[in-house]
Amino acid sequence: MVQKRGLAKIISILSPVDKIIITYAFVTALWIIVFSARIEHVGSLFLARAGIIGFIVLVASWHHYRPSTVSDVVHHIYALLLLSYWYGETYALNQVLFTPFDDWFKNADQWIFGCQPSLEFSARFPQPWVSELLNFGYFSYFFMNLTTFLVVYIKKREEAMKAVFLVITSFFLYYLIFILFPVVGPQFWLPESLRSVPEGYLFQKGVLLIQWMGEVPTGAFPSSHVGLTIIFLLITRKYSKRVFNYMLPVAIILMMATVYIKAHYAVDVFAGMITSLFIFSLAKKIYAIPFFQEKNFPVLKKMN
Repeated sequence: MVQKRGLAKIISILSPVDKIIITYAFVTALWIIVFSARIEHVGSLFLARAGIIGFIVLVASWHHYRPSTVSDVVHHIYALLLLSYWYGETYALNQVLFTPFDDWFKNADQWIFGCQPSLEFSARFPQPWVSELLNFGYFSYFFMNLTTFLVVYIKKREEAMKAVFLVITSFFLYYLIFILFPVVGPQFWLPESLRSVPEGYLFQKGVLLIQWMGEVPTGAFPSSHVGLTIIFLLITRKYSKRVFNYMLPVAIILMMATVYIKAHYAVDVFAGMITSLFIFSLAKKIYAIPFFQEKNFPVLKKMN
């Protein structure tokens, strides 16, 4: 048997999730190279990619040579923790060809609904308990991702890597849309005097904190919050109908909340619903590409 060496050895220990992250890093790196004259902090963007790829190789090596439950969980979920970086980066990459198309979507909302739902919704329901309920729904998005992973990992561990791959790839497909088609959303496009949301309690403060920490003017159309929430539901339903039944009403509240808190235009929400099935189907097709298959990822066999 020929011993694998160098790059071939590294590739052989990478999981499908490792590979899709590195692929996305290289695809967006090409975008940065082509439009480097219009992008700020190019050096930092490449340095981040080098650091992330180095970290991936370290995690993959740890799990390959010292497989354990801890290394297995880390090898699955680290990708979920990196998503906030990749999302924020779309803001640095998405205005090299076009300026934001928000006027289009503001006008579309006006034409379809005869008003601006992102303004009217919160104005008509300013009660603190309504604000709190809807902010709870929006806040829950940040836990649905982890819940989906845990459901699959607990119910059918050998399929958890595929589930994470489908989620991560779906995120990346939305991020590529955000890079090519910039829309910032009402919370950034509206005059500052119209951006406020009715006061709530705990969850309203939590959403404001998250927005302050990581929200940037990007990613409004289509709503990945809505699209990914539907994908979370599709995956969860396959493995636990009980958890799905709990998630479904929260997901509906979340979709409403995206307009209430002015994160999205109403048309963004419907676009998120429509694109979710296409994005999920495309993610499955990408997973079927031989390069991403798990046949050369034998760590689970070592652990069993």
